[in-house]
Amino acid sequence: MRYKMKVRFRYYEFQGGIYQTCGVYESDNEENDGMITDYLSTIPDSYADNGFKVLAAVKDPANTWDWISSQAFDALIDHDQIKVGFYLLDGLEEEDIPDDVDERDTDAYVIPRKEFAYLLEKWLDFYHRPITDMNYQEIIDTKEAYL
Repeated sequence: MRYKMKVRFRYYEFQGGIYQTCGVYESDNEENDGMITDYLSTIPDSYADNGFKVLAAVKDPANTWDWISSQAFDALIDHDQIKVGFYLLDGLEEEDIPDDVDERDTDAYVIPRKEFAYLLEKWLDFYHRPITDMNYQEIIDTKEAYL
């Protein structure tokens, strides 16, 4: 288990529509965890199956190296962790890296795989639940992944 991270799922209204959002609620590493929740929030809209294939890939213990990128983020299953970033270089040869890649965009933000699987499962449940109360929210504590 790593440091403290709590995530809040909630609804917001924008231009007449109601949308789901997730963000860092409490953290010992706000920058890292903010990137993780930003990626998490993009998963349902990035896949035709609304992210359930990503969840299956993350939960499959035989799957030790697999790209699970969304439309906005690179993401990689790397054994017991998930790496997220704008442009991950894992597995690329030097000649495959475009010249215009900003080195700052290649930083990997990491979360233990078990915690990410727990968060993703909770997020997909929340995301697909009918919206009956605009004020409803959930606070998810990643330490619960180990219970």
